[in-house]
Amino acid sequence: MLQADKLREALEFFTLAIEIDPHHSEAYRNRSAVFSRLGHTDEAAADTRMAQALNSSGIPRRDKQKRPENVQKIDLNNVDSIYDDLTQDGEDDIDFDTNLFDYAFSDDILESDAILQSPANPQTKKTGFATILEYLNGRREEVPWTHLFEPSKDQLTLIRDEGAEPGIISLEQLSSIRSTRAPTGFARNKDEACHVEIIETIDGNIYYEAIHPLQNRDNVLYGFSTKKETRFKYTFIPLQNIKKRYQRRHLGQILLDKKLLTGDVLQHALDEHNELKKIKFGRIIAERAKILYSAVESEIQRAYENPLQKLKVGEILLKAGLVSEEQVLEALAYQKKLHNKKLGNFLIEKGILQEKEVYMALAEKFRIPFVDLRQQKGSRKILSQLPRELIEKLKILPLSANDSTMVIATLMPDPSPICELILKYSPLKNVEFVLAQPSHLRNVIKILFQQKK
Repeated sequence: MLQADKLREALEFFTLAIEIDPHHSEAYRNRSAVFSRLGHTDEAAADTRMAQALNSSGIPRRDKQKRPENVQKIDLNNVDSIYDDLTQDGEDDIDFDTNLFDYAFSDDILESDAILQSPANPQTKKTGFATILEYLNGRREEVPWTHLFEPSKDQLTLIRDEGAEPGIISLEQLSSIRSTRAPTGFARNKDEACHVEIIETIDGNIYYEAIHPLQNRDNVLYGFSTKKETRFKYTFIPLQNIKKRYQRRHLGQILLDKKLLTGDVLQHALDEHNELKKIKFGRIIAERAKILYSAVESEIQRAYENPLQKLKVGEILLKAGLVSEEQVLEALAYQKKLHNKKLGNFLIEKGILQEKEVYMALAEKFRIPFVDLRQQKGSRKILSQLPRELIEKLKILPLSANDSTMVIATLMPDPSPICELILKYSPLKNVEFVLAQPSHLRNVIKILFQQKK
């Protein structure tokens, strides 16, 4: 960073290096160069003296400091680290509220009070954070110093150049913000509770981020970058610009984590689910048409012996008079249904899980609230906000509304494909979806409109 003339970033890294190892002379020397180029002469001189002292004797000494008589002298030349020597008795904790602390760390004095005035802490408001801003219009910008959520919670203050006037932008202009540091109040490290989510913003950008389960802001989604070896490991995505989001975890893994089934039961169900998708069309049509599968195989084999004929199985059986065109179409529809059958529906059909359990897991995967319609109250006024034909066709149910947003129950874990269509007919400009059990939702819609008729 120093060689690239990115002085503020260089200052941040050299300060961190010194915090990690206070005896690192090269870090003091390089930070002195940064201070010098920034015009901070007192701080530069202090770092130069510290670097010289470390180079000359390994660790700077204070000759005028008197060592307490009751503390055994530590020979720093015979140990790799003063910290190793202090803990060689095997004790995990050291009581630093003793004379030993004053003696052992007396070498780490600041030779100039001026250094206390330097921006040693890179998380202070004075220095801000380095960020990468991704705008909704496709522009991407790296900003050396950014004050996150200042002067208001929906704004950022940008300092692009040393001494330049700061600029202010709003979150509504951004697709994402990547930062080198997390502000106060945000978790610094991800843990096992952070699951990777796939997030699509309204401009079409796709993000893979490890989202922290505890979100303390109502304007941004906070997480950690999944990119390896990146300085910008903290991610903030404005909630108003998120089109959809869902966990990368498979449904089966969520069900296991929730202890709704065991690994053996899930594996058996997965094997059976996969076998269903591999059933040959000939066997399907034989079952649907109630004819022997051996007869179907015979006709297929006879047709394949003639290389000039390139007929599909349905055409072969139609030509042989074994099935009708209606039976072929029914078998094709059934085959398509098998191929498209979701694991959740398969588990419900097999009686392995209840519908509610599966849809609660789907709600977690697709980050959509789950509701029990038996505990909801609606009104004719809310129901009349959308055309009856739209409600019956899409299997949706308006539940509530305020000045700008309508809350709608759906049976689709990912309702983004129908969002624009609903907004086209809705008198309100925003829609929020909640997930309901399909059987409950269909029954409620049926009862409501039967009563209306």
